[in-house]
Amino acid sequence: MLNRELPPRAPGSFRVAVSYVPVNPSDLIPITGAYAHRISLPAVAGYEGVGRVVEAPDGLSHMVGRRVLPLRGEGTWQTHVDCPAHHAVEVPDAVPDLVAARAYINPMAAATMLGSGLSVARWCSSVARDRAVPNTWDAGR
Repeated sequence: MLNRELPPRAPGSFRVAVSYVPVNPSDLIPITGAYAHRISLPAVAGYEGVGRVVEAPDGLSHMVGRRVLPLRGEGTWQTHVDCPAHHAVEVPDAVPDLVAARAYINPMAAATMLGSGLSVARWCSSVARDRAVPNTWDAGR
């Protein structure tokens, strides 16, 4: 694991302290180098997760402390991520972190599979539903 100072936050973006990230095949495949045509290694893995906004641009300071899905492309397997404010999806209080962390990729994949009528889709959905893991990288929490 690599520890480094956080770079300055880009204008118009949120800085999100990541609390949970799921493990999906789409996270693991790039690690093997299979996506070398679009992802240069070394790189931070992860395409989804949930966390709390810790920094926000002017005019959006009311979002500090709120839970969001930081939809940013790749790189969510780290303690903090920056994402464009317009790509962050606020998470309702009634949705637990473990559910929210996997609320982007898995539901869309499951809905597509279920809509296709494949019997394996139900099996895949049940296997994939509980694959979020806590962020234990930051021992200070």
